[in-house]
Amino acid sequence: MNTLWNTALAFTVVVMSMPAMAGTMIENRDDVGGSSTVKIDGSHVRIDSGDESGYMLIDMKNNKVYSVSNDDHMVIDASTPVDMGPPDALQPAPPPTAPTITKIGKGPTIAGYSTVHYNVSIGDQHCFDEYLAAKPLENKDVKNFTEMMSKWSSEQRKHAGGMFEDEDECDAAESVLTDQYIKLGIPMRTIDSAGTVIHEVSRIQSGVSFPASVFVPPKEYPIVTQQELIKRLQDSPGDDMQQSDPDQLEEMQQNIQEMFDRMQQQE
Repeated sequence: MNTLWNTALAFTVVVMSMPAMAGTMIENRDDVGGSSTVKIDGSHVRIDSGDESGYMLIDMKNNKVYSVSNDDHMVIDASTPVDMGPPDALQPAPPPTAPTITKIGKGPTIAGYSTVHYNVSIGDQHCFDEYLAAKPLENKDVKNFTEMMSKWSSEQRKHAGGMFEDEDECDAAESVLTDQYIKLGIPMRTIDSAGTVIHEVSRIQSGVSFPASVFVPPKEYPIVTQQELIKRLQDSPGDDMQQSDPDQLEEMQQNIQEMFDRMQQQE
């Protein structure tokens, strides 16, 4: 725990010593009218979901990912994958089925950017439609963030064992597509198989000044790893997690991973 606190302290000192930053802000909408914002300064990222429950902090230079929970008054260090058991008990992670990405043609202009319409499918199953824009990748902040999310998602799945073997193939396709975003453009609009717009970028602003403090986790919140969080729940008297079996622990880790997969759609 001391190592975690030392890391957080060093991170805080470095960031707080920096002046207000000029970076990029991406604003998004979802299918239920919610909004989120992604603030990028080149090496630091903050993702706000639009409510007061919490937010994500990413230090791309040091490959650190933090989930700040205002509800639980803690910071979860999600940089290190959860150890799901002894190495000899860990099954290799099954590679997601590669989706077929079919270019349909020119898409609409979204948030001022020209898009290309792609259909994403697994075999005969239509998963969703993506409207991708290549122009935003000319922004260094956006490009660095997209590359970082691709690397992070790949690392998480590599250490996840077989926990995703029952995952819906279309859900798995979202994580596989991150590499394609770097080549084809970022997702400006995503429409599911039912025709519902589940994600859309409403605005991308560059040259935005951010106070350095927005990229610093609250100093009064303790920092715990995902592994420590699971152990804390298991050891809590009267908590249902005290009697958790491996399937329940896998479900918890999968929920954490899915949360970060959704971050990729906010690029």
